Amino acid sequence: MELDNLIDRNKIAPAVARQVSMSLLERGYHELYINVVPIIILASIVLWGFDSVPDKAILWTWYLSVIVLTLIRSIIAIAFNLNQKHEQQLSKWQGLFLLSLFLGAVSWGSIGVFLWPMADSLQKTLSLIIVAGVTAGAIITISTMRIATFIFLIPIILPFIIQTLFHYRDNHDLLGVALILYLGYLIILSLRVNASRTSTIYLQFENDKLLTDLEKLATHDALTHADNSLLFHINLVNAIKRAKRKRKLIALLYIDLDNFKLVNDNYGHDAGDLVLVEVTNRIKSFLRESDLFARIGGDEFTVIVEQVEDRSDVILIAQRICKSLAEPMSIEGHTVYISACIGISFYPDDGHEAKILIKAADDAMYYVKTHGRNNYHFTSYKAPNNLR
Repeated sequence: MELDNLIDRNKIAPAVARQVSMSLLERGYHELYINVVPIIILASIVLWGFDSVPDKAILWTWYLSVIVLTLIRSIIAIAFNLNQKHEQQLSKWQGLFLLSLFLGAVSWGSIGVFLWPMADSLQKTLSLIIVAGVTAGAIITISTMRIATFIFLIPIILPFIIQTLFHYRDNHDLLGVALILYLGYLIILSLRVNASRTSTIYLQFENDKLLTDLEKLATHDALTHADNSLLFHINLVNAIKRAKRKRKLIALLYIDLDNFKLVNDNYGHDAGDLVLVEVTNRIKSFLRESDLFARIGGDEFTVIVEQVEDRSDVILIAQRICKSLAEPMSIEGHTVYISACIGISFYPDDGHEAKILIKAADDAMYYVKTHGRNNYHFTSYKAPNNLR
């Protein structure tokens, strides 16, 4: 049931599912890397324990193959950690990971094929204990991918099952059955660990996304996705600090729409929302990437222009906004006409604090409201014309 739920989640959110797979793979490669020393130690114990077998060439061939394959896996793991394009090459790295596990599994499973026929009872018992330790210790690694469970466990344990069931007598049949049960137990355990880890990482990504969305809701306007009033005030305070430190001018444009109430009254609030989105798009088309745009009220917007080199540049922005917003809009089959009143204040000309600059720009905007509209105006506030 848990696995089915995870599959359904992956279908709903494939991008998140890919991130989850990437996170699991990163942990799997990390486990491959840190398992190098234990694997070499266990292989050395087998080498020592089987020292009395008659064919030393087979023993040393097996031992060197385990060492070489272990070192190759560690090199692949290091290459993965150094690679900066994991997610774009996810299939490639998953394939290398599975290949590494399969080769490692074959090397350990070959004990049952090549060394067991020459081994005595004590050596067989030793090899089974070590293989059991290798498979049990690999659960965290192979639970990275469901397919990895089968690719790793079956090639290791199956040779021993075949040997005990078909090549030996006495109590070996019972041992073979025990190995079958052990293999089934490990498969179930690995799949459960995979399900648990996948679910945990999935929930972690979902929680991170939820926190990001909540943060965005707290600082951005839900309709236009522009900065909201809270973020505007934070940005203005920070912009003033930067301007003071760099001894630069900044401009604050306070924009209020004309005739917007008529749009809501005549065509409904849905049409009004579409107008606000269109206004946002038109204003932002004249701004630089560094300019800070916000919707701070129903039909009120602000623009913070930093590092102003010439006040005429700000005037040009205001003129373009006025001209653009005065052009008719086609909203739900209706032609809508609005315009903008823009009040402009400068730091440090008109004040050194955010609230003073806001009041100055707001007063300038109301001046336009009462003197013809569809225009811009500079504030009447004049602080000493020097940078502090």
